[in-house]
Amino acid sequence: MKMSPDWQGSFDNLGNVLKIINDVNWNINFRKKGSEWELFNDSQLIGTFDNRGEMESFIVGMALALGSLPPEILDQIKKHIG
Repeated sequence: MKMSPDWQGSFDNLGNVLKIINDVNWNINFRKKGSEWELFNDSQLIGTFDNRGEMESFIVGMALALGSLPPEILDQIKKHIG
């Protein structure tokens, strides 16, 4: 799999992973609520997770999927979302 040059080596911490996802204007954020972790797109709840590790795995999966797309596809995503 060939990653976008801008994103290579960026999966080493959650902050970098969120930058990748939010680069296409998904505005992903999260918070801990009680014993669960909630993942949002702006204020829209995407999902809840039993622990932070599960949530981070989901987020990294999103970023890996985006990072594997060719730049011209990413540009199209940005046009339609942003």
